[in-house]
Amino acid sequence: MHDSLTGETGQGLVEAFMHHTHLLVGNALLHAYGPVSLTVVRREVICCQVRDGSRKLPQLRPAQTTDEFGRGLRLVDQMASKWGADPTPWGKEVWFELPEAPDPLAGGWD
Repeated sequence: MHDSLTGETGQGLVEAFMHHTHLLVGNALLHAYGPVSLTVVRREVICCQVRDGSRKLPQLRPAQTTDEFGRGLRLVDQMASKWGADPTPWGKEVWFELPEAPDPLAGGWD
């Protein structure tokens, strides 16, 4: 995935995408059950969709300084252009979007 994004987008976008994907897949493996699947869609935005077998939708919660977990979704909320969680017949889908990097010839990202 890293190589396919790097060719046309900025390195910062690649790092954000990989970080957010890691957080969502990690949450699915830690808190859900059953198969976990990942889909990436590139159009006007880059959208990552993680599906699992749990119907419990994630919620933003404040994390205390002593908490070992609980910060991942807040980071996605702060850094992604959009994110959400939708119930599905088999569980849920948690997704985030990042804007596609502009054309570097037009003065793209730094």
